[in-house]
Amino acid sequence: MDKLFGEKNLFENSARTVNSGRFKIILPDVFGFCGGVIGALKKLDNIINLNDDKKIYLLGEIIHNPTVNQYFISSGVSIISESNIDDIFNIADQDDYIIIPAFGIPLLLERAIRKKYRNVIDTTCKNVKSVWNFISSEAKNKSTIILYGKPGHQEVQASISRAENSSCIIILPGLKAAEYFSAFLNDNDLASLKTRIGSISVHKEIQCYNSQLINPDRFAMANQTTMLYSETLKAEKIIRETIEKKGSKLIACDTICRATYLRQKAARKICHQKPDLIFVVGGYESSNTLHLYKLAQKYSPVYYIKAADSIDNLSIKYFIPEELREAKVPTKQILKDISVIAIFAGASCPFTVINEIIEKFKGI
Repeated sequence: MDKLFGEKNLFENSARTVNSGRFKIILPDVFGFCGGVIGALKKLDNIINLNDDKKIYLLGEIIHNPTVNQYFISSGVSIISESNIDDIFNIADQDDYIIIPAFGIPLLLERAIRKKYRNVIDTTCKNVKSVWNFISSEAKNKSTIILYGKPGHQEVQASISRAENSSCIIILPGLKAAEYFSAFLNDNDLASLKTRIGSISVHKEIQCYNSQLINPDRFAMANQTTMLYSETLKAEKIIRETIEKKGSKLIACDTICRATYLRQKAARKICHQKPDLIFVVGGYESSNTLHLYKLAQKYSPVYYIKAADSIDNLSIKYFIPEELREAKVPTKQILKDISVIAIFAGASCPFTVINEIIEKFKGI
């Protein structure tokens, strides 16, 4: 596990700065693995270290970071892709180890897994489970459940399954979607929503499940744990004002995890210093890393990179989330006249990756 965790004490002083070649590198007060990620990785590592004859199957990526997942693959773990996750029932023996990733898995799948297999190791983050508990409780109250999160993300899919199809669920992927949904509610009589709510799914990437079960008298709102905190608060405020103006009720649960909030707060503090350039480091599927990128965009030029091997003397390979593609730019072009670089890393990024990036800059 040292290959993943590395050395945390990287910096010369409390300002968390270090000289790397001709560059001054600044990092936030809080970065890298959160407690939930550390717990998940240690659980899986402990199973690997048992050294028995049982195979280990991971139901999707343990977290959204390619360095971490490759480490476990090289340690003998078989990762079942999310799109083929049901294949586990044809592949694994009853006594093999089945690992539930940090995002969790849908409820029906989890029940089937636990029924068939004897050694199920659950690494689901406790903050994710707090969302599940809220959704499960509000589904029993027949609330219309609003989830502020990324449609299709493993955490979101696992979360909405906890309603067990007993409530209408509406997924809002961002502020524009929240604004559209608020306007939709404002323009319609709540009593008529059963016949109209299904049409909202075609707008602003909004998803609506079980529209026939919508309850116009009670709404409940939760969020994916890794969303941008400031936008989450704005989304709730927008929707609450509209719902309450209509005479209905909104029960909200703040389920942004503290680790995500602290990383965003620390990154924003660095952004206010206006570094010449910001690199955001992590897996392209990582929600918390994506939101650090979105935050940084408002302050300085920013590049979203996967790891140290994204950088060499000739070019830098980076990700463009808005276009869902990678691109390259000449290294000299990016780093011309640059002296101060900030590096942000999400809760799923290993400390070793940050170390390697800092070392890379020494040779450029």
